[in-house]
Amino acid sequence: MKDSYTSRIDETFREIRRILTEILEEVSGFKYRAAREVEELLEKRGVHCDIWLDVRLPADGLVKIDLYCPQPLVVGKVAVSLIDTEEVEEALTQLRKLAEAAEKSRKAKTYLAVLAVEFAPRDVAQYLRKRAEEEGIHLILGREY
Repeated sequence: MKDSYTSRIDETFREIRRILTEILEEVSGFKYRAAREVEELLEKRGVHCDIWLDVRLPADGLVKIDLYCPQPLVVGKVAVSLIDTEEVEEALTQLRKLAEAAEKSRKAKTYLAVLAVEFAPRDVAQYLRKRAEEEGIHLILGREY
């Protein structure tokens, strides 16, 4: 009797976990996919790291980091869209500031900086690729239009 009850509870928790995972994927959408892509990239490099979403770190107040792993230090910024080169530069500046804050908080050097952009016009995407390469930033680009 108890085994049947425990089985049903275990099955119920598995189902709740599955549903919550689906909700997380829908709500976080691109951010969640970007986190998984970074984890896969790191695994290919032989590094295991669970990427956390929306982490707040103490560094001159609290800073919010969209994609984060404490060891090795991974810092990422996610943007829904960047529509011109000024926005690209602003996003890169924000990412640099986040990396500096994380380095200060963790007392470690950034292993990987990530900029994930869900949408960008074709010309902006080209500029973004060029700037990310120049700065050694891993770029995740969703769709160009």
